[in-house]
Amino acid sequence: MCCARIRFASFVFLSSTCICSWCQHSPNRDGKTPSFFVVVPGATGVKQSIFQGKDQIIYHVQSEYPADDVLSTISVRLKKRGWRPLREDWLNPGLPSSRVRGWSYFEDATRKPATSVRAWSENWENRTHDILVYMLDYTCPDNQCSSTLNLRDLRVVAILIPADLAKRIKASLPRDKSRK
Repeated sequence: MCCARIRFASFVFLSSTCICSWCQHSPNRDGKTPSFFVVVPGATGVKQSIFQGKDQIIYHVQSEYPADDVLSTISVRLKKRGWRPLREDWLNPGLPSSRVRGWSYFEDATRKPATSVRAWSENWENRTHDILVYMLDYTCPDNQCSSTLNLRDLRVVAILIPADLAKRIKASLPRDKSRK
């Protein structure tokens, strides 16, 4: 139960950070996609912004669950650019990333009407300790995402958190005193 809350809290924190930023975003200065973002072939509705020091991108792509083609494309390109995948969530050490545990499922009763979500969250780090968070999700009405049949409309959100900002965010989180 505790891990599920932390996992959901991480997803909600980063999702809400991203979603809130679209309300107050400034477009990328030159209109080009930064090299640390991977926009897969077939992406639609690509939107970029910079908000509170974080470059962000969001788009949709038609990819049948579990989106192996999209995940592979992102992984191969990021590795070529010097990023390494983290096996744990950078905000929650000890919590395995989706690369380790796979897709998660949750029902979001806070939204009206209620929705269900299949979510993938993976963190990457480069040599300078910048963090790149990729969140992929399929969102369905009610509990329709409980079945993975017919899941195709995939949303991809990526957020770059510069090393200094990542360090400040992590330092501001309460520490779990049971872990050392």
